[in-house]
Amino acid sequence: MAVTMRPSGKLKACHGLRCIGNSPVGTRKLAAGHSITLGPFRCTSLRVGVRCVVTKLGHGFRLSAHGLKRV
Repeated sequence: MAVTMRPSGKLKACHGLRCIGNSPVGTRKLAAGHSITLGPFRCTSLRVGVRCVVTKLGHGFRLSAHGLKRV
């Protein structure tokens, strides 16, 4: 599963093989408990997934092996 989020907080989920892709060469992994902010988004690596939000709104998603959940 992959998720695209707009600055408005609108989510678009993608399911299945068409969503599989590779990270760009040289991409570093974000260690659990660490965050990165890019533009209006902040993503935090969790032990069991990732949580991303639009920083001004506080709305976003949590993605894990259990699926996608809006936050």
